[in-house]
Amino acid sequence: MRYCPKCHSEYKDGITHCVDCHVPLIIDDKNKNTNDQDVVSMEPVVLAPAMDQLDGDILLTLLEEAKIPAFKKDKGVGGYMRVYMGYSVYGADIYVEKSAYNKAKEILDSFMAEADDSFHDFAKVKKEEEVSAPWNPFVISSSMATRVILGISVAGLILAAIL
Repeated sequence: MRYCPKCHSEYKDGITHCVDCHVPLIIDDKNKNTNDQDVVSMEPVVLAPAMDQLDGDILLTLLEEAKIPAFKKDKGVGGYMRVYMGYSVYGADIYVEKSAYNKAKEILDSFMAEADDSFHDFAKVKKEEEVSAPWNPFVISSSMATRVILGISVAGLILAAIL
């Protein structure tokens, strides 16, 4: 059996070039199944939970950059929810190769420490802005604005019911 080294399409013997890619076909098909063999021989362990799609994608990208084999698996019926609704409330687990667990854990811990430092720096700047800002009696919080609008709406409904 021959196959294309670019698109991995299989061809019958006698055909020499890929119809789509226009490259010469390869006779030996051992390279085609290498990825399947690696996945089968992988001994996965859970590295960390990912609460949403973004968390999981960020973590997988970090692991991919470090050349650590990893994959994401939805929890429970999360995979079905993702297909049906576009997202899952169940989250997912990130799995890595058992032999690479310690290196992956170091990458995760350093990323979380950097994220935590960034959050604290942002909170510190925000707090300084609040302290340095002059008091303005005409600026109200969003929760206060919501209460005022709700009160006016209820008063309007009561007046409409009475009249």
